Amino acid sequence: MRSYIALVWNPHDPDANRAAEALDRCILDAVGPEAEKVAQSGFALHDLSCPSGKDAIVSLGTDDENQAGAIFGKLFRTPAGSQAALRIKALDTAQTTALTRGGAPALLTQYWGGYVAFLKTADSIAVIPDPAASIPCYYTRQSGVTVIFSNLEKCSFLDRSGFTINYTFVSALLAYDKIQNGDTGLNEIGELAGGQQLTVSPSGYRIDLVWDPRKVALSPLDLSIDDAATCLSETVESVTHTWAREYRDVAVSLSGGLDSSIVLNSLARCDYPGRLSAVHFQPASADGSELRYASAAAEQAGCRLVTFPVSPGAGFPEIGDHPLTARPHRQFLAPDLPSLLPALPAPGGALFTGQGGDHLFRVTRAPTAFADYIRQNGLSGKAGTILLESARLSGRSVWSVLRHTMPLIAGRRHVSDAAASLDRRRTRVNRHAMPLLDPVRVLPIWAREAGGLPPAKFDQVSTLVHMFQVRDHLDSRGDRDIVRPLMSQPLMTLCLRLPAWILSTGGVNRGLARRAFRDSVPDLVLQRMTKGYAARYYVDRVSAWHQEIIETLANGELAARSLISGADVRALGERGELTIQASGSRMLMYYGIESWLQAWRREAQKASSRGAPPGTS
Repeated sequence: MRSYIALVWNPHDPDANRAAEALDRCILDAVGPEAEKVAQSGFALHDLSCPSGKDAIVSLGTDDENQAGAIFGKLFRTPAGSQAALRIKALDTAQTTALTRGGAPALLTQYWGGYVAFLKTADSIAVIPDPAASIPCYYTRQSGVTVIFSNLEKCSFLDRSGFTINYTFVSALLAYDKIQNGDTGLNEIGELAGGQQLTVSPSGYRIDLVWDPRKVALSPLDLSIDDAATCLSETVESVTHTWAREYRDVAVSLSGGLDSSIVLNSLARCDYPGRLSAVHFQPASADGSELRYASAAAEQAGCRLVTFPVSPGAGFPEIGDHPLTARPHRQFLAPDLPSLLPALPAPGGALFTGQGGDHLFRVTRAPTAFADYIRQNGLSGKAGTILLESARLSGRSVWSVLRHTMPLIAGRRHVSDAAASLDRRRTRVNRHAMPLLDPVRVLPIWAREAGGLPPAKFDQVSTLVHMFQVRDHLDSRGDRDIVRPLMSQPLMTLCLRLPAWILSTGGVNRGLARRAFRDSVPDLVLQRMTKGYAARYYVDRVSAWHQEIIETLANGELAARSLISGADVRALGERGELTIQASGSRMLMYYGIESWLQAWRREAQKASSRGAPPGTS
């Protein structure tokens, strides 16, 4: 994955200048002189990717040093129509001036992609990740220099001795590991989420919400079903083709579900000039096989399908092997899919997935789309149809739908899907952490306050919290980038603006998506109403390593800090609850948190042996 580090400081402060120069030299020593870099007054940006390319940074510069900056990642111009967008590798003076003066509104309306932007003005720098936060963005301050980075584990040149564990955050992760509230596992490091802007100035930090999905959704599109389906298919093809043109070799991970089939067949229809293939990762577990669905999708696209087995018992990391990241990551104990693929003869490959479709195309059984329709349109001629479709989608009777939605139509406060899901996280092990799951503390404002949205659309917006959390955090041992083309701003904008009852047309999950791609995705996949899951794979993974997991957790840092009970952990194993999906698979999450804590404890011991003050108390 692409990774970076940026330095921001006051160039008129001699001490900050010296600290920045020293840190810059350390970075150059670590990455080498060939790595891409931008250096400006009070600002430096380094590409930490390995192997490093020469196209990861778009430098922003004019004759006025107060209108400068850079953009790290891949930046595309928002197309006027449905064509694939062109990658932007340079901006002229006029474009740079317009962007730095216009700030986040100009960036978010005229461009899209997977990036972190640094827009410099007279006395400050605005740091803006793309709305999906495709590239992680963390920040800290050392010796008068603000350090912004994607991967702390790649920043061994930073002084880690002053970092201390945020045990409140770690404890809350035991209950809900998708927390995105700006905190991290280290007190001295903050995280910038998608849609936020960090402004760094001599007076300190300021964080603002510059992309609010609720405001996007408050401008619904008035389209017929057929027009909406056409718009959806064109937008999907545009973003998938845009991303594919950045790679000479694309393998699409076919899970067997609708979303990955849509990605593959959209690429097959777009005349992609590179090498296109389909791969299927088959868990060696009790989960139902998805192979026949994946095979049908690959055959429809004209691609040969290659299957790679994934064993639950393989590749289990030892305790303390978690990289020295800013927070524990569930990816630590998940299979490293790119590394399972054969090595490429040259850089320029990607593994595409269909992640994001559940949240954007609307997978739900809630009947609330009827409430949305009535609140927007009243009792018009289609109200009866929408009522029947809401009943079909939810599996309820018409009368049950009416009883459920009438209070919402009348204005009763609706608890979002993301907030309601917090109550379902309790297990025997994490029960002590459940009081920390106050939605105000763990969810962004747009996931807990409707802001004028009707209930079904508010639910969809709130689940973006879960969608954003699947992004890459750790480097893969493979040589392919992981790309999630559905999590692209143009498609996110479209799906947020399409009313819930349109997305669920026909009263089925992802009804509009099924209609939009009925001519390209095989009927076997289109007509499938259930989803494939790998839940049993993770339970089997826990079962294969249960002794190591139980002993480690019962005697580890979490138990020593009374964040979990060793007796609860042992009871979980003794009573056979490891084979229960909710309780069992979450043991991997607890083990990952424990491994992260022990990795930082070892780092503190190393610092202490060198004479530096221990920082992880």
